[in-house]
Amino acid sequence: MSHGVRFVGKDPDGIAKAISVNDDGVLLAELSGSLLVGEVAENPTANTILGRMKSLESKIDTLDVVIDSILAKIIAAPSTEAKQDTIIGYVDGVEAVLANILAKIIASPATEAKQTALNALIGEVQTAPTANTLLARLKSLEDKLAETLTVQLSGSNTRKWATDTITFGAGAGAHNAGDVLSTDTGEILEFDTGLAAGASGIILSSLVTLDQAPFSGGAGYTLHLFTAAPTVIADDAAFVLVAAELSTYIGKIDISTMVTGTNASYALDIGHNLDFSLAAADTKLYGQLVCKGTDTTVNTKVLTINLGIAAL
Repeated sequence: MSHGVRFVGKDPDGIAKAISVNDDGVLLAELSGSLLVGEVAENPTANTILGRMKSLESKIDTLDVVIDSILAKIIAAPSTEAKQDTIIGYVDGVEAVLANILAKIIASPATEAKQTALNALIGEVQTAPTANTLLARLKSLEDKLAETLTVQLSGSNTRKWATDTITFGAGAGAHNAGDVLSTDTGEILEFDTGLAAGASGIILSSLVTLDQAPFSGGAGYTLHLFTAAPTVIADDAAFVLVAAELSTYIGKIDISTMVTGTNASYALDIGHNLDFSLAAADTKLYGQLVCKGTDTTVNTKVLTINLGIAAL
């Protein structure tokens, strides 16, 4: 026996109604249209209209996820994308640097206030620029350099020996440290520099010789120097620098302990580098020799003092 379905109209809600009948038309069951639609539930009966809609909805949701994933990989607005923004930042930075450079460019150098002020500091291009300007200072240095180049501080043609001697007398004998070594009555050493009166020079070295072995008790010497003759101090008297002679005092040089030779002795010292300016009307330096030890000088012996001097 087979079964069939016949539609027999609609119910009051307008939903189709059907009956299940056999071949003889015997009613088997009344099927409500709601069974075709399915239940209003989270999971409607499979294959009903709502079941099919649920399946379609699920597939659409899956498709949305796929589309969102694709869209996420697409730069929707390139001008605001992170990397694009970084490039824009670089461009902005370059523009700022260029603007800063342009701000520092003097549009009209010849009339710009700072340029004018700079010109005043530099000075004029002429033989005698305004005093204290850069060009004036350079000219002064140039002149001094030209003068200096005429004097070479090395070589036999530039260094000259200025020499004087002390001949010890009958009163020669033991000295105390700090005593003057001189003749019996006292003698101011005089060194002819070979320079013009009022000129400037420098003492580079010294050579002291004695025509015998070093004096007993000797420990070197100090030579005090002046541009005018100081007060005479007798041999074996203490050296004193007085206030009235400070204006002519140029300083002192130290002479090392003498070295024994054959029937003679000497002391060679370099690097004194004591500069001076001679008195306006004088070409000499004046000195007093002071012992550092307890020298016992010998009658008639001669102590020679040589100063190596160069012009400045």
